[in-house]
Amino acid sequence: MKAGRYVVWLIHGLFSYPVLQPLARYFRNQRMIRPLLITSKFVLCLHVPLCRLLVYKSGIGFLGGALAKGLSSWLCASPNIYDNLFNTTCHHGCIKITLCVQ
Repeated sequence: MKAGRYVVWLIHGLFSYPVLQPLARYFRNQRMIRPLLITSKFVLCLHVPLCRLLVYKSGIGFLGGALAKGLSSWLCASPNIYDNLFNTTCHHGCIKITLCVQ
């Protein structure tokens, strides 16, 4: 019963992975590791207090762990999206990811 509730609370975090994984592969292929490293360190520093806050302080218990996992996944994907769209250092050599299909 509790495992089912935990899995339901994990669902919103699943939507960040189809966004984050292609971006991570793109940055690795373009040899731009620094954005991945910075966002990973930033999210790690935020995840521990966030998880502690949601699990112990908020009163929702183990569901707070699932919520913290999803929020941390989106916190890792969001700066990478922004960096890909508005990065000015690689306008000449890098191929930008777009949503246009031609």
